[in-house]
Amino acid sequence: MGDFNYRGTGGAISGDTYAYDAGDGGYGGTSCGLNDTYYSQNALNSPRPDTWSNWQADFFAATTDLSATAPWIFARGNHELCSRAGIGWFYFFGPGANLPDAIDQQQCPSQGDYNQPPQSASAHIIVQNSYTINLKPLSVWVMDSANACDASADNGLTKVYQQQYQRLNVRSELLKAKPMWIMSHRPIWGVEDPTTKDTLNVMLQTALKSTRQGKLPAHVTLSLAGHMHIYQSSTFAASTARPPQIVVGNSGVSLSDTNAFSEFDYALDSQNAIVNEQGKFGFLSIKLGKDGAWQGEFLDESGAAFLTCSSETTDKQAVCRTK
Repeated sequence: MGDFNYRGTGGAISGDTYAYDAGDGGYGGTSCGLNDTYYSQNALNSPRPDTWSNWQADFFAATTDLSATAPWIFARGNHELCSRAGIGWFYFFGPGANLPDAIDQQQCPSQGDYNQPPQSASAHIIVQNSYTINLKPLSVWVMDSANACDASADNGLTKVYQQQYQRLNVRSELLKAKPMWIMSHRPIWGVEDPTTKDTLNVMLQTALKSTRQGKLPAHVTLSLAGHMHIYQSSTFAASTARPPQIVVGNSGVSLSDTNAFSEFDYALDSQNAIVNEQGKFGFLSIKLGKDGAWQGEFLDESGAAFLTCSSETTDKQAVCRTK
């Protein structure tokens, strides 16, 4: 679900100079970097460029057994922005390849000069093209939300995501596709702080509502994301036509909190939702059934299940709940 490289992307490039992070933590400015000075770890003369040793330590060495077990689908996180570990991201994980008959792999554009940083991120960032992986029981639509500023929607980046959602809707109408899951690093619907009404992701929510349909296709049955360093799910009433959102952000880096399981009702992006969350390390294992049905469990470090999840819910039941 993104953010594979922390060792090499601590934020500060040198002293008090921080890499552009699409507004996360305030880095990138109020305009999400489009009207603010752009600092990149990978700029010419940068003292802290993206390196193989950090990728090797943070990802490849840690996933030796898993990498040989099954195919992977990768979502790009904000730690893999071109201003951070994006060079390695596109080289290792970006879809496409420099091979005969392959789709050309995208790559980071010029990152400018660290000693004379660009005054805007516009020419130095890239949003990976969305793509669909067709599996036998379902399809998976992968969206690059790394640049989607969490709390902003008043600049040109929103239009980029609106166009991606629009293309998904148009293509779905033509194909009348089988059940689909979507993968995006930043959740479309996440609750950052229920007391202050902070939600994620305002840019993605605005982009989706700005499409002609104003919503995801009906055959999208699950939205998976990371970004938030906890487990969280948001379950909407069937009448909203929104799929449940599950944030699997509790699988690798330090947790944002270690709170016990909690559940609450919340007006999320103008629609009521059942939201629950837990600050506990774990991962989500899902088994597919017929016609898009599925059953899942969150397993802890010992392999014991602490949450069960299911595609079969009622309007009074969350998509994931305690065992």
